[in-house]
Amino acid sequence: MPKRLYIAYTGGTIGMSRTPEGYAPAPGFLAAQMAAMPELADSRMPAYTIHEYDPLLDSSNMRPADWVRIGQDIVAHYDAYDGFIVLHGTDTMAYTASVLPFFLQGLRKPVIVTGSQIPLCEIRNDARANLITSMLIAAEYPVPEVCLCFGGKLLRGCRAVKVDADGLDAFDSPKFPPLGVAGVEIQIDLTRVHSPRTSGPATAAGRDAAPVSVLVAILVAFGVGRAAQLFACDDLHGERLRGAARVRRRVGMDRAGVAGRPAGRAPGRRTSSS
Repeated sequence: MPKRLYIAYTGGTIGMSRTPEGYAPAPGFLAAQMAAMPELADSRMPAYTIHEYDPLLDSSNMRPADWVRIGQDIVAHYDAYDGFIVLHGTDTMAYTASVLPFFLQGLRKPVIVTGSQIPLCEIRNDARANLITSMLIAAEYPVPEVCLCFGGKLLRGCRAVKVDADGLDAFDSPKFPPLGVAGVEIQIDLTRVHSPRTSGPATAAGRDAAPVSVLVAILVAFGVGRAAQLFACDDLHGERLRGAARVRRRVGMDRAGVAGRPAGRAPGRRTSSS
């Protein structure tokens, strides 16, 4: 029986279509493109369900409430699928891949964030390789954590940064080696992959979680200054982020428990295009 994947298509370049004004998101367009791909019809590929968000999100406008929505979407479908793909725009892909590990607790299945610099509809694109590689890893490899897969590299989600706005090798993990590479063969270094939780359901810290707990997760990932900017226009519980400095003490305590980052090390700078 083939593995089954749940694909959360949030938006981004990967599914855009050509218009007289340039590339633009088009409802239903990516699903039709994928249905026409002979590679995805191959018996060696996993079955998949694609859930297209409405409206499709411009990743440059991604807000904390959108991260919560993605996390809750994965948890709601967790038992029915073997792995999960989040299709995302590249501007804030590293942010989403960094936050999701804090929301998703107890993972025993892969969650892979990916997208592309060139739309799937173009003859020459990076979308096809990123999509197929992500699907194969999510279906066939024991990687029970949130990862970012792009340009032939599988990166730990909370260690990924965008390093190039135009190149196809747009993401890197300067402070932690890749979990895997996709060359002639897909090679995963299992010594670097988190051990799966042995029992219990996956859960999401989101709208039902204490506001401060969720804020602390984001503060740990991004630092107080960047988190304050993110919450200047939105938040998780209908309140603006007030006095980020008041939780700095807890951030300092929580850093020791952040997956993939040693205690006391300052968060890395993240680069994204406008």
